[in-house]
Amino acid sequence: MGKSTMPKLIYGIVSLIGVLFSPQVIAGEQKVICRAENHFVHKEASKTVEKIYTQLGYKVVFKDFPNRRALQLAAAGHCDGEVGRIPSAPAKYPTLNKTDKPIITIKAYAYSLRKEVNVESWDDLMHMDVAIVRGELYAERNVKARKTFYAENYIKLFELLNLRRVQVVVGLSEGVKQLTLHTHVRRSEAPLFSSHLYHLVHKKNADLLARVNDAMNMLIN
Repeated sequence: MGKSTMPKLIYGIVSLIGVLFSPQVIAGEQKVICRAENHFVHKEASKTVEKIYTQLGYKVVFKDFPNRRALQLAAAGHCDGEVGRIPSAPAKYPTLNKTDKPIITIKAYAYSLRKEVNVESWDDLMHMDVAIVRGELYAERNVKARKTFYAENYIKLFELLNLRRVQVVVGLSEGVKQLTLHTHVRRSEAPLFSSHLYHLVHKKNADLLARVNDAMNMLIN
């Protein structure tokens, strides 16, 4: 290990010891985190979130809500934080602060049943009927379709496609891979969107955010 890395490592260990023996941690305080229900990406990211809070000595309770509702309730202070959202989420919900490091990385693709449907960019969707998952901010911001349908989860999203209510659905590969898809479903070659998701902490827990960042520095390379 190089000399330059030693001070950083020592500082990280000292910081973590400090938060582990803070009064809140010793008391075994519980933290409530809002999460999108039936959302595979959030379930996967929850594993890392739980490790972080456990490292700090907190018991974590996840509260599941519809995708957008989970974010709204977290922003309203009904939860101590939210599992993870794109970097721009705090701009729309300023009561939420994001962590320094991402909690997970996501990629979104277009899916269709028709061979003639070729989607390489968001602009290709302008003359199509498209379905997205309600509350997924990247899709709500970028999809400018002829008509946009909203599904509450990934199961219902692909029901719209299989029933041919839409020509294309846009979804995250991390969520789609958990489903058993129709053999004729085709995925766009390149992702339409790629981004990190960041864990969000309500501003009422400003001191908590600093401790979460310290724990993440130790747990995530």
